[in-house]
Amino acid sequence: MGDEKLMTKFPRLYSVSVYNEMVVSDFGMWNRDGTLETFIWQISWRRELFDWEKDLKKQLMDLITNTHWNRDKSDEWSWVGENVTAYIVQSGYRTIKEVQDVLQSDCFRVIWDISVPGTIKVFGWRVMLDRQPSKVNLENKGVMVSCNLCPLCKKEVETTHHLFITCEVAHRLWIKCDNWVGITSVRHNDIANHFCSFYINDLSKKLSVYGERCGWH
Repeated sequence: MGDEKLMTKFPRLYSVSVYNEMVVSDFGMWNRDGTLETFIWQISWRRELFDWEKDLKKQLMDLITNTHWNRDKSDEWSWVGENVTAYIVQSGYRTIKEVQDVLQSDCFRVIWDISVPGTIKVFGWRVMLDRQPSKVNLENKGVMVSCNLCPLCKKEVETTHHLFITCEVAHRLWIKCDNWVGITSVRHNDIANHFCSFYINDLSKKLSVYGERCGWH
């Protein structure tokens, strides 16, 4: 709506929407009364909304109901990363690279700004620095471990990078977490890029939800 996405303006409602990847026309139907034609909204939720979420829903409905919709024009995706008329791969790459370069150098400041408990912030900070007591890290410190294989997949040695990025079990867990909070993210090959991808995709508010619900575990 205007210069702001509805998923950004109403992140909580977006996270509990049943179909958050659908286009506008999928959320209702046109109704004709004589010569007057109006769009009837039919938005489904994963569960019963809390009272404070119902207030958000009212704000959302007031916003979209008072907006003029053109039935003769089909929904379409638009690219706002650069001043180009249509999305091209080079434009997407340049936009991601530009934001990523800034965020990677500032990710440690960003992690302390997220609205999650302090213990989770410390945990994320230790993960980025590879200071978690993975089996390989323990071995490097002279601690004897009976088996250094990952306890989840039991196929590779347990490093911080493996636990959070390359483990096939962790990969499935990330996908489930994405679905849980209603986002679509890209799997990166390093932890810093994985963390930064939430901000690159304009999901900073959802990252707080992610941390609150998943606790980075």
